[in-house]
Amino acid sequence: MPRLTLAGIFFASAVVLATLLGGLYMMLSTQSAAAAAEGARRPRETASLRVQSELSRYLSQSEETVTTLEFALTSGRCGMKSPADVQPCLLTALLTNPNLAEVTFTHGEAVDWQGDLDFEAQGRWQLSAFRERPNADSEPCIREVSVTPDGSFGARTWCQETERLLQGSTHDAGITTAEDPLLSFGFSTPMRHRERILTSDLSYSQLDEALPEREQRVVVKALKAVSSSDGKPLGVLKVGLLAGQLNALVAQIKVNPDPEDPFTVFVCDPQGRLITGLAPGDLPVSDQDDLRVDASHAPPAVKAALAHDALKEVSDEHPSASGTFTLEGRRYLVDFKALRGTQDWRAGVVGPEDYYLGTLASMRTRMLSGVLGLLAVILIGGVLSLRAFGRALSSIRLETRRMSQFDFEASAPRSPFADVKETLEGLERAKTAVRAMGKYVPLGLVRQLFADNKEPVPGGSLHEVSILFSDLEGFTTLVEQEPPDQLAKWLGLYFEAMTQAVDEQGGVVDKFIGDAVMALWNVPQPLQDHAVRACRGAWRCLELTEALFASPAWGGRPPLVTRIGVHVDRVLVGHIGAKSRLSYTAIGDGVNLASRLEGLNKQYGTRLLVSGAVEERARTVFAFRRLDRVAVKGRASAVEVFELLGPAESPRVAAEVVGRYERALAAYFARDFAGACALLTDLDDAPSQALALRCAHLVSEPPPPDWDGTWTASSK
Repeated sequence: MPRLTLAGIFFASAVVLATLLGGLYMMLSTQSAAAAAEGARRPRETASLRVQSELSRYLSQSEETVTTLEFALTSGRCGMKSPADVQPCLLTALLTNPNLAEVTFTHGEAVDWQGDLDFEAQGRWQLSAFRERPNADSEPCIREVSVTPDGSFGARTWCQETERLLQGSTHDAGITTAEDPLLSFGFSTPMRHRERILTSDLSYSQLDEALPEREQRVVVKALKAVSSSDGKPLGVLKVGLLAGQLNALVAQIKVNPDPEDPFTVFVCDPQGRLITGLAPGDLPVSDQDDLRVDASHAPPAVKAALAHDALKEVSDEHPSASGTFTLEGRRYLVDFKALRGTQDWRAGVVGPEDYYLGTLASMRTRMLSGVLGLLAVILIGGVLSLRAFGRALSSIRLETRRMSQFDFEASAPRSPFADVKETLEGLERAKTAVRAMGKYVPLGLVRQLFADNKEPVPGGSLHEVSILFSDLEGFTTLVEQEPPDQLAKWLGLYFEAMTQAVDEQGGVVDKFIGDAVMALWNVPQPLQDHAVRACRGAWRCLELTEALFASPAWGGRPPLVTRIGVHVDRVLVGHIGAKSRLSYTAIGDGVNLASRLEGLNKQYGTRLLVSGAVEERARTVFAFRRLDRVAVKGRASAVEVFELLGPAESPRVAAEVVGRYERALAAYFARDFAGACALLTDLDDAPSQALALRCAHLVSEPPPPDWDGTWTASSK
């Protein structure tokens, strides 16, 4: 290809940048909806969090007052012998916080406590401190309910200067008939839950019962039973917090910093009834024994939001939910969030979606102008061919740096300069060679050799490794039935599944031997839990090969059976072979034992056997069955053999079968062969049947006296 001229460079740059500009513009167009949704989500979520924060801060005032007064009463700072003793404490708490509507203490000392509380009649009285009107400048008042001489209850209410009330003064106000304060739910309910502060929903203040409903104060109450140091109930504290402030708190929260912000923030309950008003004149009204704001005058968007299914989706498991709806041809966004520390209230946010789409369109226009300006700057810079050559050199540096970091992913070499492109193509050929080498040698080993900066030489060292051997039952039949090219295809699919299972658990495939696989864990990189990883890898091999045999890729051919053996041992690991041809592998008695364990599967009709060393390290993660004590061929000492049954929480063999087998094995070791046969008789389980046949033989031909139960495997 001829080299480019300066004119060609200019033309190519213009074409590339124009294409980039068109692609960028199309990307912005297709992603506008997603950008709008993301842009709208964050401010709405922030508004909901502010509602949570403001309501929590405000509502906590009543609980804080209860806690402070409880300490004052129980520590002796406030007396409780008579209403006059406690009057200054209640009045101080009321005057300290202008948001409080009332502070009440109901006194009643229990004289017996056998399931229900029995209170002494003369100890019953109630004292309330409240404001005559719901504002901080209103004159404070006291209401006292106590026992009259005739045994009934009467109430006196008086309002005086703050100084006199703080001194505990009383008043000869007229007495009106009153109910026993200990018979109200406001006393009995806290007494049943003495360990915690109870909070109420919106309710009218009991002190305003004589007033018209629209003049009564709406409060949120906190109630707490007070007990002496020895646990004796003494009374109940009640603090009423003015709920009218909730409307102002929520009304000041805006979703967007825009004076014309069209989004509305409100508080409702799970039934879609408003807790807070949307206008200054919105007052609560009775609704099914609850106080709720009349939503009939609410904006249509708020009404639609209160009826939206997203409100029903909010729960303890899903504290927030969102949705959309269309109203009069306009699309709206709605969000609900559960408010912690309330009577199951929800924060709601609703507003039109096009509020964000409109700003996005203008932003897209501004961005297009900016990109055009950037295009002009780049085109001017493209005049300098040295800059283009510098970019080409940067590509070379980037590729070499990626190679030094073992990033050999293929990339197309591109450069307008022939010599630079030739260099990049050479680097690509080198990466191709390394990628090919990684298919024959573990990449971790290559990294280690690179880091050590030395060539491999024959030799090795002892390492503790987990070794896996696998084999295919029925592979010989497959060889006889399939042509070589098709056989290579099936075997490739099988090896791909096995390799994936080993790789997932950090192991390395050491070699393929015919249809067999040898894999190692803990080399070349150390793994603390290599035995557990080997078990996971072995179990994963069974899962992936079973899935392969059942998949369309296997072509409906009969499934094969994979048999696996796993062992942990210290073996020689290193570069084994001649100087001109090396293989990174492991050799030693432990490797042979892993291979023998794989072969033992044929004797027991199992698929996955491990040694006792593996079972000891993985027993907390996997379920095992103690299968036998075996002296494998070529090894004099016996080894405990276990069957891996799967994850500990879901083994493939029932616990009853495993239990009976292991009891039978114990009887076998104790030379009770008949007892072992009896335990195994009706078990439809291959290992059980194998052990039953052996025990039946030993019943007729008992072993010698020095027999210790070890079974000698005569074949591999």
